[in-house]
Amino acid sequence: MPDRAPPGSGSGAATPADPERAALHAGLAWLEFERGRHDAARTQVDAALAADPDQCAARYLAADLHRVSGRLDEANEAYRWLVRYYNRARDSIADPEALLWIGRGAAQYARWNRNSGQFGFLVNTLLPRARRLDRNFWPAHLEAATLFIEKYNPVDAAAELDSALAINPGAAELHAAAARVALERGGLDSARAAAARALA
Repeated sequence: MPDRAPPGSGSGAATPADPERAALHAGLAWLEFERGRHDAARTQVDAALAADPDQCAARYLAADLHRVSGRLDEANEAYRWLVRYYNRARDSIADPEALLWIGRGAAQYARWNRNSGQFGFLVNTLLPRARRLDRNFWPAHLEAATLFIEKYNPVDAAAELDSALAINPGAAELHAAAARVALERGGLDSARAAAARALA
């Protein structure tokens, strides 16, 4: 996964001390972030990274916390960390969720650094690898669909959403994304129906 930036140092992290505790703190950080409680999210991110410096969800949230605070240079470097981590540890990553967070970080880094070729890598290599690790990991289909929507490709977005809905037909975010795709394709009735399913 090319980052198209000058080389620099990696994390140099030691073996994780407690990855399970790190994952718990990362989950709490995400909940706090979604509630708009950024200071509390930062505390949880710090706790996660203290337990496991390579905790990908925590790394992504650290970048997002920089972004929403207007520290865009720090955010850019934090998203780039995820690209570098993948390049350094790709053969040892066996967690599909870690690949999902890496993909999100890589996508944001690509947007900000005009690296459009990264999107092809994400939808053709990284996200399919996450699905191979766990064939029921529907968030990887949703992430690919989101990227296809961003690139004005509703046909492939719809195919990814169909695959995700076959795994988890009750996920509201999948129906919401399907409504967006239907709307972009001019299917107002289908969009309304998908939105109603999301709200239900």
